[in-house]
Amino acid sequence: MCGIAGFVGWDCPPEDRWHRQLAAGARQADELLRHRGPDGSGQWNNMTSPGHGALVWLVHRRLSIIDHAGGHQPMDNEDGSVHVVFNGEIYNHLELRRELSDLGHSFTSDHCDTEVLVHGWEQWKTDLPGKLRGMFAFALWDGRREELFLARDYFGQKPLFYTVTDRRLVFGSTLPSVRCWPGVAAAASIASLNRYLQVGYLPPSETIYRDIKSVEPGTWMHMDGNGLSIGAFWRPEQSLLRLGQPLDVVTDDDIRTVRQIIFDAVESQLHADVPMVGFLSGGIDSALVCGVAKALKLDRCELQTVTVGFDEKAYDEMSLAEQTAGRLNLRHHQCYIDMKPSAMPTLEWLMKYTLGQPFADSSILPTYWVANVARSLAPCALSGDGGDEIFGGYDRYRAARILGSGLRLPDWGYRSERMRRMAVASRGQGWQKQYASLCALFQPSDLAPLGNVQAAGRYQPPSSWDIIRQCMLTDQYYYLPGDVLWKVDSASMACGLEVRSPLLDHHLADWANRFSGGVMMNWRRGKLLLRRAMGDFLPPSVQRGPKRGFGVPIGAWMRDSLRADTEAILFSSDALNKALGIAQLVEHCWKEHLAGRREHTHRIFALLMLEVWHQQNRDVALS
Repeated sequence: MCGIAGFVGWDCPPEDRWHRQLAAGARQADELLRHRGPDGSGQWNNMTSPGHGALVWLVHRRLSIIDHAGGHQPMDNEDGSVHVVFNGEIYNHLELRRELSDLGHSFTSDHCDTEVLVHGWEQWKTDLPGKLRGMFAFALWDGRREELFLARDYFGQKPLFYTVTDRRLVFGSTLPSVRCWPGVAAAASIASLNRYLQVGYLPPSETIYRDIKSVEPGTWMHMDGNGLSIGAFWRPEQSLLRLGQPLDVVTDDDIRTVRQIIFDAVESQLHADVPMVGFLSGGIDSALVCGVAKALKLDRCELQTVTVGFDEKAYDEMSLAEQTAGRLNLRHHQCYIDMKPSAMPTLEWLMKYTLGQPFADSSILPTYWVANVARSLAPCALSGDGGDEIFGGYDRYRAARILGSGLRLPDWGYRSERMRRMAVASRGQGWQKQYASLCALFQPSDLAPLGNVQAAGRYQPPSSWDIIRQCMLTDQYYYLPGDVLWKVDSASMACGLEVRSPLLDHHLADWANRFSGGVMMNWRRGKLLLRRAMGDFLPPSVQRGPKRGFGVPIGAWMRDSLRADTEAILFSSDALNKALGIAQLVEHCWKEHLAGRREHTHRIFALLMLEVWHQQNRDVALS
């Protein structure tokens, strides 16, 4: 796990001043990525090489997990014509190494997964990403052909941002590591601000900046002197498209198959040259991942697990995690943290160095704190991320199904926020607008001063598929990479911690996505397929328990210990909400929240993070 950045440009000025600017940009990118790679740094450029048409500068920060001695980057091939910088892990690198060796390629490292990329590019070119099993974002420069190749993994576990102007491309693992290079424009898009306030995150390929994009998951990009081309090597619904219609029946063979794929996925992610720790919450996903890992590592080093607890009992999962650890005979660590004093400084630090744009999921706070505790035990962690989106864990899928039956709710001013959302969503036309409304923080009508922009993305599943399946695939396209995985990567890499998520193995997703929503959940409970296949790893309290979120009582804190900080930021004289024309909306939400008349926690946190971003980026214009 690492941080990468770089510049490639054709027709660049030859003056020394331009070269000095690029060197300064590379130094700054290296420093901004230091938290992602505390174990080492490396750079490569061709500024002194004669006869090239493009200027290239590659930057790498390393978190050493595999092959400490042989994994230095940027890494090249035998003749130095191909160079790569890579962030992530390739879990099938040993099999690919054997295949490439049989094809005549020579490896210099002992077992470094990065070296598979340079030789894989030589052998397979743009087919390379589809042969990889893992999480990855990498940039590869082929000097013989003068071409740059970028790729991002199947679900977008590893971030990769880029901007293209005047036959020049800049890329990086974080937005700050892209913005620091010379010539990068950084005007914020009002349409993106609008979309952020609707859903609380920016879906791929969008960022808050008009001219900076994220590489979409399952996608590669190729750039040479003739321009940029983009291709997809994987999409979440591809197995279902081949099938035609979702399967409505699960056989005993299916149960055995999903169990075997989960075991294979976990086993493939246990290979590392460092100790590993497991995130253990009170839910199903982390329990089964840690349980399978424990069973598979009996002949290896002991897997430790960690849970962070809070004083607020409604948010504390210590008891359930302890039950799971006891059932699975895990070496478990529990840590209580008083998070309130450090909440605002943590958010400001994350915004400056890892997020780089507004982000409205307050669970980034406990994720960061549990990552800090885990990092004190090991540099690599296992998590259960992806279980909800792959196996149907969210109540909103069930709500969308109810609304899809034609239910219309009157606007009675419900006290429950869930019922308010249901009532608004029930008046939408079509499942996509209804689902977008169910997930929305603010409705488009709330944000009228910002113009008219749709929250939904471009993904259009076949209308013949059931609503739950369509909602799950929509989340796999947008919510999973835009919110969940972006949160986990930003929070964990801020601590120099690698997080692996076996339930996001693309082979497992290909198999699970063939089934209908009815197979995944009924009117009472979700993850039915997962419970049947892996129930022996779950204590009864977890097996029967409801869906639990990983959160903190940030709404209560904003009424109490964080009130002064929140008000100072939201109502400052130069607050961005005033420039956007939504100051009255902000004031209304705040007053209702303080008085307890309505629960506005998620909306206020979204507005707060918008202002934290603005305070750190006052030089950014709006357009």
